Amino acid sequence: MFGYAKIGWTGLLIDVGRTSFSLDAYSGSDLGAAGSESLTFGLAAVQQIPAWQTEFYGTVRWFDFDEPGTNYESALSLLTGARFKF
Repeated sequence: MFGYAKIGWTGLLIDVGRTSFSLDAYSGSDLGAAGSESLTFGLAAVQQIPAWQTEFYGTVRWFDFDEPGTNYESALSLLTGARFKF
């Protein structure tokens, strides 16, 4: 069993271009191993700069996985980058 939900928003926060944000969550059980529980949350942002034909983006995501008889640490990841169109 699992569930996933995502919500986002796009607007003009600054004059250089549109800004987008999204938040998502996932929860699962018995995936990969009987009795396991998995959970993750993510937050992402994209800033468009049309004058430069560029987008800057970043996301942070937290992961948690529990399995009977095994102890895993939770994890946090960060991803940043840019996309240039030419």
